[in-house]
Amino acid sequence: MSPWRALTREDVVRLHCSVLDAPIRDENLLLGALDKPWASFMGVEVYPGLADKTAALLMGLARNHPFMDGNKRTAIGAADLFLAVNGYYLAFESDETVASFVEIVAQGQVEQAFVSAWITAHMKPLNP
Repeated sequence: MSPWRALTREDVVRLHCSVLDAPIRDENLLLGALDKPWASFMGVEVYPGLADKTAALLMGLARNHPFMDGNKRTAIGAADLFLAVNGYYLAFESDETVASFVEIVAQGQVEQAFVSAWITAHMKPLNP
C-alpha cells in the first residue's frame, strides 16, 4: 500500500472550476486519470514513487482531456496539489517554463520517465 495521499474527483473538479468553469467532457476519462497513479500489475505498483505518481496524474489529465477546456492548466494544478497534500510543491523558473513543459506532455512528445525526472528535479519539500 502506498504511503501517499490520493486526490479525489472532488479535489480535481474544485481545482478545475477555480481555473476555468468548463464542464466535464468525459467522466470516465477523469476517473481514469485519477486512478492511473495507483495502477499495479501482479501486486506491484506501476508508479511507485511520488514523482512517478505525480507524472502519471499530470499525463493522464493533460492527455486524456476529461474537461471541455483547461485540461493542461488543471493537469499542472492537480500535480502541484497532489504534491502539496503529500508535503511537496513544484518550483519552476517561470510560468512560460511550466507552460512549455505541459504542452509537450499534452502533445505526447515525452514519455513517463522524462516527466517523472522533470518533476523530481522541480519538486521541493514544503517544510525543509
